[in-house]
Amino acid sequence: MLGVTAAAAAPPAGRLDPSFGRDGVVVHRLTGGYDVARGLAALPTGDVIVAAESGGYLKPFAGPDAVLLRLRPSGVRDRRFGTNGVLRVDVGRGVDRVSGVARLEDGRIAAGGAAHNLNGDAYGDDAALYAFRALPSGTLDPSFGRKGVASVRVGGTLTNALSGIAVSPDGGIVVGGTTDPKRLTLARFDARGRPDRHFGGDGLVSHRLQYPYALTRQPDGRLLVVGMTNLPLRDWFVLRLRADGTRDPTFGGGDGLVVTSFGRGPDAALAVVVDRRGRILVTGTSQAGVECTALCRQLRLVRYLPSGRVDASFARSSRMTAPVDPAYDALGLALQREGGILVAGSALVAGQAHDPELALWRFDPSGLRDLSFGVRGVLATNPTSGRLNLDFLTNAIVQPDGRILASGGSSKPRTGFDSGSLSDVAVLRAR
Repeated sequence: MLGVTAAAAAPPAGRLDPSFGRDGVVVHRLTGGYDVARGLAALPTGDVIVAAESGGYLKPFAGPDAVLLRLRPSGVRDRRFGTNGVLRVDVGRGVDRVSGVARLEDGRIAAGGAAHNLNGDAYGDDAALYAFRALPSGTLDPSFGRKGVASVRVGGTLTNALSGIAVSPDGGIVVGGTTDPKRLTLARFDARGRPDRHFGGDGLVSHRLQYPYALTRQPDGRLLVVGMTNLPLRDWFVLRLRADGTRDPTFGGGDGLVVTSFGRGPDAALAVVVDRRGRILVTGTSQAGVECTALCRQLRLVRYLPSGRVDASFARSSRMTAPVDPAYDALGLALQREGGILVAGSALVAGQAHDPELALWRFDPSGLRDLSFGVRGVLATNPTSGRLNLDFLTNAIVQPDGRILASGGSSKPRTGFDSGSLSDVAVLRAR
């Protein structure tokens, strides 16, 4: 009898996990409005915490609230968590944008983002950056901030929340957003939820950058922010800050900033991670030219050395491309233990009649597309029946057992003027 090795018996990579939800995907309707996942945190039990924006477009001037949803390993809600599996946090009367979520070493859960239009009026000129901390049971931690929520008001209008939060071993939390007139603004809260006076003097720092999108923390405490530069160039940038929020002069040209261009069209960096060797991986999109429509958008993946120089050995001079759906400008990025690089987003699948699908791409450690993953390097699935629907992923993580989790939103199969704005939380798990 011929023996079968463990490697030969392993299922092929890039397949949905049938033990999770319905054929690897779960869709949770939290409200009748806009529900979108913005972050994931894996728990030692195999459960997962999903951070989401929930309830938008239900009332005039009132946007979504921040929520945490806990799922069991099978994908069903853990109804012992919070209220019926959900912890809902209403920071203000307006729009509460969610940046991400992280599990702390003591088991508590931290999340945060940007709260727009705190007064819930028609002006939208009252805003704050916030963080909250929850106990494993799904209740707010009263030892953090004010009844579990900490916030600091910012000047001007917040136009978006950065994707990702930066959590330090000491319990500090950094969140960020864009304030008008187009400035990157970051806030740091200490372990008790107070503004950290060592960060900008009052817990806030600001840098003139027009379109910042994503934030992460290096193991040494320095912060990375990626996005798109000001007009007229609109190239993508990587900014590195020291732990106190000041620019890192050892990165790039001495001002902490590296700018990368792919041509005449706009280029946007949308997600960033740091590998075990301190190299910085950034993914985003570019367009072929100024007059090119969003249909010309391509996926880009670049690796930078710790100094900020582009790693020319990666992906044949960093020119990897793949089709990306233009309808949702968000991407997630995660690293596997063996070096695989995962990019989560949405894609139009060639030859299919329906609209954008949930999509995961995998690249090998050298930056080339891994054609053994899914179908020619991409795993795509459509959880929404019918047409004229948009399904998208905004983030991805790798669980301790190696399985892949990604989450985002799935449009509701309904018609009407606002049908494109309404969605449910979507989560997929793959092997």
